[in-house]
Amino acid sequence: MKSLYNLSGKATRLTRGQIAIIPIITLIALLTRFVWFPFVSRDYEIFLQPWFEEIKTNGGFMAIGRPIGDYLPSYVYILAALSYVPFDSLFLIKIVSSIGDIIMAFYAMNIVFTKTQKSSKAVLVYTIVMFLPTVMLNSGAWGQCDSLYTAALMACLYYFIHGKSRAGMIAFAVSFIIKLQAVFFAPFILLLLIKKKIRFVQLYYIPAIYGLAILPAAIMGRPLFDLLTIYIRLAGSYSALSLNAPNFYAFINIENTLIVSILSLVVFTLVLVFAFKKLWNTNFEMTSDIIVRFCMLCALNMPFSLPHMHERYFYIADVLTVIYAVIYPKRWILPTIVITSSFLLYGVYLFGFTWMNAAYAAFPMFISVAIVFFDVLQEIKENVLT
Repeated sequence: MKSLYNLSGKATRLTRGQIAIIPIITLIALLTRFVWFPFVSRDYEIFLQPWFEEIKTNGGFMAIGRPIGDYLPSYVYILAALSYVPFDSLFLIKIVSSIGDIIMAFYAMNIVFTKTQKSSKAVLVYTIVMFLPTVMLNSGAWGQCDSLYTAALMACLYYFIHGKSRAGMIAFAVSFIIKLQAVFFAPFILLLLIKKKIRFVQLYYIPAIYGLAILPAAIMGRPLFDLLTIYIRLAGSYSALSLNAPNFYAFINIENTLIVSILSLVVFTLVLVFAFKKLWNTNFEMTSDIIVRFCMLCALNMPFSLPHMHERYFYIADVLTVIYAVIYPKRWILPTIVITSSFLLYGVYLFGFTWMNAAYAAFPMFISVAIVFFDVLQEIKENVLT
């Protein structure tokens, strides 16, 4: 086995041809996104455009003290910087998200390179991630910034595979200040903590970087309480159990969702406590394979098991399934299931597909969760220390 701190094998370098082809792949992928740039999504009309106009009207960075949007100010700072550029905000927002795609694909490439020691597989993953339909639509058509926080999570995974706990925690904290969905990796961070691969004191990177992120907005006059409770308010902003997400809640159609939400969170917490109690009591070597498999499980199971999820919340899983299938070729079925489900549900929101709904994709997604769950169990079993 390849241990977390002792990756066997000598890494080979990318060939000159592979190095030369990456910019070409990147350029073609960006041009493909550019075709979608004129597309105006409802999210842009309802949220992003009004936020941008409010920032621009109120003086760019002078407006960061205003309660704009439902993200942490980190993204507001980006919009504030863009407000000084004399181009259409629709294009500017999508360019930033497309840059996130490149960073995300770069870390995906390096994760595969680290695990397989094969430069050809690394370049293949870079290419696939850059051309994933959900990745291209997310940045190019939707104008969402999921690539930004996911890029930081891919960096987090990469650094922990290399045993760089400080860099890994900083990357996780950066992801968290971009979007709340970074918490999908929280069980992974907890696993590293109980297996003593990170020190408790390193958890302080999260509040420290959070504090740095809200500081400029606080200085400019935004109430501190408002800044500290953004994610709490965001977590309670949707009442529907499933917002086009292919999970268990897609089958539940009731008006009073509060009781179901509370019960589901209680059950989820109890299951999590039981699972980590078992992990605590099991003496196993924390290998790089366990890290990859456990992160894959988090990316799939968190949006599948929790209520009030959007279809976009499987974005991390979309990217990780590609990495997973290249590292473990027998699991080629995972990206087929997950990415197809995500893509079709993107179509429901973006293009009005009426023949598709989240319930159709929920069962295949459950199969994916089950496959990775048993992969994790088998990997831990193989690395139990006697």
